[in-house]
Order: sequence, then C-alpha cells, then structure tokens
Amino acid sequence: MHWEKREMRRRSRLAAACVAGAMWVTAAGADTLRVPADYATIQQAIDAASPGDRVVVADGVYTGSGNVDLNFGGKAIVVQSARGPAGCVIDCQASVSNPHRGFVFNSGETAESVVEGFTIRNGSTANGAIDDQFNGAAILVTLGSSPTIRNMILTGNYAGCWGGAICCSHGSSPTILNCVMTGNTSNDDGGGVFAWNGSSPRILNCLIADNHAPVTGGGVSIFDTGAVIVNSTIVNNVSRFGAGVLDSSSQTAIVNTIIRGNTGGDQIWGRPAVSYSNIEGGFTGAGNIDAAPHYVDASTGDFRLLSGSPGVDAGDNQGVPADAASDLSGLPRFVDDAFTPDTGRGAAPIVDIGAFETQGGIPCTGSERIASSRCRGDEFEHRLIVKLKKGAAGDAFAVRLSTGETAYGALNDRGTGKARFDQLFGEERGVQALWGCGATDEDVYVCP
Repeated sequence: MHWEKREMRRRSRLAAACVAGAMWVTAAGADTLRVPADYATIQQAIDAASPGDRVVVADGVYTGSGNVDLNFGGKAIVVQSARGPAGCVIDCQASVSNPHRGFVFNSGETAESVVEGFTIRNGSTANGAIDDQFNGAAILVTLGSSPTIRNMILTGNYAGCWGGAICCSHGSSPTILNCVMTGNTSNDDGGGVFAWNGSSPRILNCLIADNHAPVTGGGVSIFDTGAVIVNSTIVNNVSRFGAGVLDSSSQTAIVNTIIRGNTGGDQIWGRPAVSYSNIEGGFTGAGNIDAAPHYVDASTGDFRLLSGSPGVDAGDNQGVPADAASDLSGLPRFVDDAFTPDTGRGAAPIVDIGAFETQGGIPCTGSERIASSRCRGDEFEHRLIVKLKKGAAGDAFAVRLSTGETAYGALNDRGTGKARFDQLFGEERGVQALWGCGATDEDVYVCP
C-alpha cells in the first residue's frame, strides 16, 4: 500500500542521505517519491506528496490518465525528471476533439511549486475563445498561481485560442527558466507564451523558436499587463503583429535578448522597455544593437553564439537576476571572450546577449597550429581555405587576415577547424589564427 511505502521511506531517509553520489538533497522531514518505482503514475505520486517532498520521474515516455493534465493541487513540492528533459517525455497524445495538456496550475501555487526537466509534446486544447479550457496547450497557469517552470522542452503543442506552449491568466506570474519552446501553435495569439489579465511571467534564459500564431505574438504575446524577458533568444517565429514579441500595454521589460528572424510582422509590436538586446531592424533603448548574431549553426537549431559575435560581452550585468546565473545549457554566465571587446554594461566579465553564454576557459593542448593556408579557384574567383589542427575539441577560434577580414568558429570533436574567405587576389599576405585558450599561430598566403 502507498502509505506503507511512504512510512518505509521515512524510516530510511537518514540512511539514504549518507549514500555517496546522491543526485539531490531534500529538506529535513521531506520524502522522495519515485515514478514508476513507488507510484505507477505521476499524478499518484503528486497526490501522495506532502509540502517539501520531491517527485522524481524515471526516463521514459508517459501517456494516458495519471500522466497528463497533471495538477499540483496547490502543494509546494518539486516534480522533476531523474535525468533531464531529453529522456523523460510526457506525450499528451491529444487533439482538438480529445484535449489534454501536460500540467495545469490553478490552486494558487507559489515559486516553491516547481516542475522541472520534462519534454511535453502533442498537447492540445479544443478550439474556442478566451476561456482557459482553450488556452495553454502544454502548461496552463491560472487563478493567481505563480509556480517555477524550469528546464523544460515544450514542443509540438496546439492551443485553440491562446498560448501554444504556456498560457498565464487571471493574475498568474510564473517564473519560466531555462526552457525551450519550439514548434508550438496557437489558433489566435501567443505561439509560445501568452499572458493576460494581470499576469506577469518572468521568462529567463529561454529559447523560443519556430512557433506560430496567426494574429499576435508568434513567440510571446503579452496583453494588458507586463512581463520580464531576460537573456532569451526569440527567433524564427511567425505572426501578423509582433512576430517575435507583442506587448499591448507597453509594460514589458526586455533585457539581454535576441529577437531576430521572426516573420509576418514587426519583430516587436508595442513599446516595451528594451535594452542591451539584438533586435533585427533596431529598437530604441540603451545598448541595443542590430547585427548578425553569428550563431554556431542556426540551420540545425544551434543558436549558441560564436566567439567574436557582436552579442558576446555585450549585455547588461545589472539585468541578470540571481536565479539566471547560468545559461540555457547550464553553463556559467559572465564568461569573458578574449576575441571580443566589451561593449555591454558592468565590470568585466560582461554577460552575453541571448540564451547561451559563449564559454572560455578550455585549456590549450600545446599543439595548436595552422595546418595549411591555400587558395583555390580560377582567374575570376579565388577562395582561401585556412585549416587548423591539434586543438581542444569545442575551443573557439578566430582566423584574421592582414586585410582585416575575420572568420570565427569552434573546433570539432577532432580538434580541427576550417575558415573560408572568398574572392581574394593579390600579393603574399599574412594570416593569424587565435584559439580561445590563448594559443596563436601565423602563416602567409598568396592568391595569384
């Protein structure tokens, strides 16, 4: 029986706390309830939990009754996956005619009610207007609830009205931290996140990409209230008004955020307070820029910034709250990039713009070098290919020509990299390679 399992866990709690290599620490007097080892479904574990308890869900794909439409019932508990969102999936298997979502918070939950580390996919509401039953296809937060939503992947969900991934309504202000929202759709507003009626979400270190809303806010739509958006990357969303962000009340604050590549309307609609952000087309505000971000590989959804990006060391240190001290990858904020001048605000090291922080500190191998600098082409066009080798996997690099042209990149798993320059002609000139670890090498090239 469940109460017997619970009592056994209480008696063994102190002994378990002494086991080396524990993955988390629970408060004194709190229990860890495991799914499916102790409880067959996630909701059964939530129902059995007491304030301060932790529900830990093993890797797997969870479907059906007891694993969708999950509700904390106002409890201050943590519900988390054991190993992160990649391996722990809540598949709602929903449709307009068979609506289900991942979680609903509607009992006044506070920041101590935490959901963490799940993928929620294939959620759906019915089609309709305004009422909460039509909103928030992955997560609905309503009726004065303000939980913490952390380290989640919300993808492929559909809302019949507002909030393809998350809807915040009726005075609810959750913290949405280190989350990925991609490929979600609303039938009206807020392809990623929608908030209204006195709700003010905090959106920190989030990637909001490839979401769609036919009317407003392909990424985020904020009605009649304000939100806080910090160190997020909002890209490739689609909507008619505010393809990236819509702020109807002009009360939203956006800091250290990339809003680019959104289509169908302006990147931002409304007059939010925007600062130290990279906005396509520009936007009034201190420290804002309009420059190609130089992602690692946007074609594969890798929106990390390459070393030397104009968004590196260009944010506002004062804009980073204490609970966003690591980036979306879980890596530290405030890492200096030796290739990039500090253009942001604050004492070095200065935070980057966007959801990801470019990392330094990879040690040199001592064998970094330019393997070759060769020109190829014909009498009409030449290409210079500079190949690097024997570096540390993942280390950043910059290749600079004596003409001033520079290419940036990161070494592959073999510790090699390549830079390409087009249409080069003339006499022998110099090329310099710089690695993030501090190594340098020089060579010469000639493109006849």
